Amino acid sequence: MPVRARCQVNDSVPSVMIPQWHSGTTWARDAARAFHDEVAERVSAGVSVCPRTGRAHARGSYFTTRALEAAGIPVLELHADNVDARSADGDALTRTVGDWLDRHVLAGG
Repeated sequence: MPVRARCQVNDSVPSVMIPQWHSGTTWARDAARAFHDEVAERVSAGVSVCPRTGRAHARGSYFTTRALEAAGIPVLELHADNVDARSADGDALTRTVGDWLDRHVLAGG
């Protein structure tokens, strides 16, 4: 039976992509194996790789967004499932990103 183990994108992408960029090296092989083993161990133990998303996660995202904006950094929040695109409206996302770029980046504010 498959086991769902949440793993944040910012933790998994570097752990998967950087070894690919160093493909063929001993370091890449060892880094990929270490990442696999850590995730597999947590799945076997029934431990989530990262906390479930929810109110605490949303509050963290909210405060991160506000801090970036307060520092003058434009932020675009997209609430989407990056694993399962079936619920996404590609045209709406394209419009949202385009509108945001027009208002916050190209217009300078």
